[in-house]
Amino acid sequence: KRFYKRSAPDKMTEMLRIADEEISEEHFDHIVSNYQNTIQIGCLTATSCNDHMWEKYGNQHSGYCIEYDVSKDELLSHNMLPVIYEESGVDSSYTLFLGIFLEAVKQGKKRSLEENYRMYEDYYRRWAKLVYLPTFVKGRKWMCEEEYRLFLLPHFQSAIRMVKADEEMDANGCINLKAAVTAVHLGKNFNQNPNSRELLTKIKKTIEGRNISLYQRQMDGTEIEIV
Repeated sequence: KRFYKRSAPDKMTEMLRIADEEISEEHFDHIVSNYQNTIQIGCLTATSCNDHMWEKYGNQHSGYCIEYDVSKDELLSHNMLPVIYEESGVDSSYTLFLGIFLEAVKQGKKRSLEENYRMYEDYYRRWAKLVYLPTFVKGRKWMCEEEYRLFLLPHFQSAIRMVKADEEMDANGCINLKAAVTAVHLGKNFNQNPNSRELLTKIKKTIEGRNISLYQRQMDGTEIEIV
């Protein structure tokens, strides 16, 4: 509205009517679908001592937790951000407007995306930073998760190089972080897991000779190292 009021005050009502028709439920459904289908998310937590996470994701403390040293993996150190916990959602109106504006200019001038990008590079960079912000915002009720998110796009320029998701992930959508593994933590109820013996054998075999520590959580919240 501020843009229309400044640029075309005599046509504001009509332009808002047209925008309202164009920015339909289908338009937002397309945006949601685009987020779901093109952004790959990996969710981690800040500490191995979070009882809430052990209960929710560690099968009531009977599973195990893998600890990573972020500095030892390029993807973790350059493509992972902490989740922000807010009472309300993200106001994406400026982001939406900027996207519509750039697309309108491109179509109006009959330019290719590359041509338009060269002319409006600063605006595209601003838009690109804003458009993924909702991926890192959750409600305050989730604060106890202390979440960090690793994200991958089909392709984007990171701080150090061009990153392409299909080159980083295997057929199952997994990425190789083995160089960053520093420890494995068994839950305090690990022995109650019906597969505990088989799991422990696999874990020990996997970490053998790799300078990875193995810990067992205790009922009082402390840990002991398993040699």
